[in-house]
Amino acid sequence: MTICPQCRKEFVPKRPKQQLCSRACSGRANGQKHASTIPVLVRRKAAMARFKQRHPERVRTGHRSYYVKHKDAIADKALDRRYGQGTTEHLALQLQLQSNACGICGECLTRPNLDHNHQTGQRRGALCAHCNHGLGYIEQTNFLAKALDYLKKWKGKQ
Repeated sequence: MTICPQCRKEFVPKRPKQQLCSRACSGRANGQKHASTIPVLVRRKAAMARFKQRHPERVRTGHRSYYVKHKDAIADKALDRRYGQGTTEHLALQLQLQSNACGICGECLTRPNLDHNHQTGQRRGALCAHCNHGLGYIEQTNFLAKALDYLKKWKGKQ
């Protein structure tokens, strides 16, 4: 039996010149922390990082399959995170009130955009992408006047 100078525990050496009882004690002797002193979550995070580095294709496949399975929930969470709680319900109500049609042009909405006021953050109705982008430009100061001036400039020219 030998006593480890690092942790003061008795141990049976496995090699002829072994002085420390374990790799943990030899790591501590070199200035490293003992594995049991590192929190479990930190070790798990490091293990996950190593796994991701060794198997990027498996990680990518896993992310893709998760996204496909949970696409609607991910989109709902993104809306709520961006525009505040209750946004998903507001959009659903607007789609019902608007008969699933754009609030400006009346086209059927396959991928509705939530219109909102950029200054106040107030949520408005559901629009198609084209109308939502156009409304964003119109809301900018002087844009509409500049656009009309541009069209007048080119009206008489052929």
